[in-house]
Amino acid sequence: MAFARHSDNSGDSQFIRISNVDPSGSYISGIDGLRAFAVLSVIAYHLKSEFLLGGFVGVDVFFVISGYVVTNSIIRRHFVSFKEVVLYFYARRFLRIMPALIVMLLIASMATIAFVPDAWLSQSNRNTAFFAFFGLSNIRLALTADDYFGPRTDFNPFAHTWSLGVEEQFYLIFPFIIGAALLFPAYKRAVVWSALILSLLSLGTSAVLTGRDPIFSFFQIPSRFWELGIGLLLALTSISWRPRFDRAGIVFLNVLGVCFLVLLVFSFVFCDETHFPFPWAIPPVMATAGLLMVVSCNHRTTVSSILSMRWLSFIGLLSYSLYLWHWPVYVLMRWTTGLESLSDQLTALLLTFLAATASYFMVELPIRYSKRVSALPRAAVVALFCFATISAAALSRGAFQLQEHISLSVTSHDDSWSNAPPANVGCVLFLNDNEIRSDAPFACKAASGRQMLVAGDSHAGAYARMLAQFSNDQDMPVAIYGSPGCAFMSLREPMRRLERKCALFGEATRKNLLARANSRTIVFLPSLRIDRLRDQWGGFNTPLPQVSDEAVDEARALIEQLSNRGSIVIMEAPTPVFWSPPFRCSDWFNRNNPICKRGFVTSRGEFDAKRAEILDLERSFSSTIKRVMSWDVEPTLCSASSCSAFENGKPLFYDGDHLSGYGNDVLYPVFRRELIQFQDSISPAGH
Repeated sequence: MAFARHSDNSGDSQFIRISNVDPSGSYISGIDGLRAFAVLSVIAYHLKSEFLLGGFVGVDVFFVISGYVVTNSIIRRHFVSFKEVVLYFYARRFLRIMPALIVMLLIASMATIAFVPDAWLSQSNRNTAFFAFFGLSNIRLALTADDYFGPRTDFNPFAHTWSLGVEEQFYLIFPFIIGAALLFPAYKRAVVWSALILSLLSLGTSAVLTGRDPIFSFFQIPSRFWELGIGLLLALTSISWRPRFDRAGIVFLNVLGVCFLVLLVFSFVFCDETHFPFPWAIPPVMATAGLLMVVSCNHRTTVSSILSMRWLSFIGLLSYSLYLWHWPVYVLMRWTTGLESLSDQLTALLLTFLAATASYFMVELPIRYSKRVSALPRAAVVALFCFATISAAALSRGAFQLQEHISLSVTSHDDSWSNAPPANVGCVLFLNDNEIRSDAPFACKAASGRQMLVAGDSHAGAYARMLAQFSNDQDMPVAIYGSPGCAFMSLREPMRRLERKCALFGEATRKNLLARANSRTIVFLPSLRIDRLRDQWGGFNTPLPQVSDEAVDEARALIEQLSNRGSIVIMEAPTPVFWSPPFRCSDWFNRNNPICKRGFVTSRGEFDAKRAEILDLERSFSSTIKRVMSWDVEPTLCSASSCSAFENGKPLFYDGDHLSGYGNDVLYPVFRRELIQFQDSISPAGH
């Protein structure tokens, strides 16, 4: 009889018969085909979400299968101690998971270092890679990602390892459950009830947190345990339900199998990412559990025949490697050639299958069936892979620390790109939310008591290099209150109507500015107050109203209060915006990316029209409120007819609307000169 290999989501390979089960009932057929459906759905969704809107639920299918297969792989074995259970389990897990994962993470780390610019969009990559070695990337992503469907996740080559993190954290709990069932068979019913209660608590956690904290709910084990737990429960209770299904007959099983298969397909097509994992993870999980029960029976059903097709079984064998490799291939192509055209997408699929096949035959199988490794004591296997994991993580970390020296991107080693403040130049403080709410004194201050307070969105931080020079020359500490994506006094939306995070930031910043403002304080208010043309990742922002009367009144009230305290207030006039982000288009390997097609020049006439209303308002503030200055970079950065993101081959802007380091250097003498002139013009003695 023909044989094929079967493996769980982490590559736990076993020999199974193409028929439903072998005489011992240990091995189940059709699971490779089910895993093939799952991995193909994920690959299609990640390639372009419109191809399969619910394809991301393939990961949930993997979770259920893993819980089921991992339990089946150990439930019929005999152990005499808990230590033996733990060593056996972890030796197998390390052997199945780590070789291919370590190789992928190292290669993806080196490719990321070489080809990905160091920017906000890639800011979380190096830490995600490091945590992925230890099964903790899901925790890191929950703390730093916008969400699973957000831009920083799409451009993070290691983001897909979150699901392995969930599984590996499940494996911390699993030995206790399975060990109790194996070592104390008289209490197996209590073990089953305990696993059921844990799964129900996890489902309840998912239900509560999906609405309140969707990022935590998506990435973390407390709201995902129930999916693996269902697979675990199916395996633990198979001695009860499998005979009943066998007695039900072929017709019943055919109807049931088709219904579950239809439900799974429905999930792939219609699952709603805005309400996930609860309740939309329930249909694919239930469908997978039902299909596992159907294909585990001795009857050769229609669904079993479909899922046992040879080409599906082969893809199932590759599914772990396919899952590992498809995402870094996709992300690196997004950063370089692009992934929008059909030819690019076909190339990505080809590279994915080539990498996965090489990984399976050159990494997974040789190590899994190595006679040397199998001859080692299980404790030695665990120790060996712990050492290999720590060493590989250290190598990846060390390579990332050398990125500016070994990267192929000009943005990493050309100082004209970075707008970060130079080391040991001036005193620039970046205040986080807790520090903004604090009235503690700044870490550094001038003997004269002078200070500059800068409040805005990410565009405030983009002036850090210029402000460091100003701080150094004027002996004046600069504190930057900034929250990316949260415009401060934008004149377009009142702060209270922004999302909660931004509203809290705005109110805390307003109070802190008023508490610190005095006659020796300069307050600088830079924010993007017009629509950007394109984000770093190529998307568009939803256009906002040009001006809101409530927002204007809010800004006027704050500026008047600051002025009444004797502070100078600088309003930044809207800066140029561009269609293409220079940092993504300045290397030989990315300049033909589709995001670069619109170029780096903006018509001055169009730009002036776009910002006219905001500029008029700022000028009205400066003409009607004392000590208010409107500072405009356009005369410095633009010609009579256009504004360019480059000057003499050097970048004035890093992306479509944030200044580069060189742009900071160009603007600094102008900023310093105009501010000093303004101070002289309002001083009582005229100087």
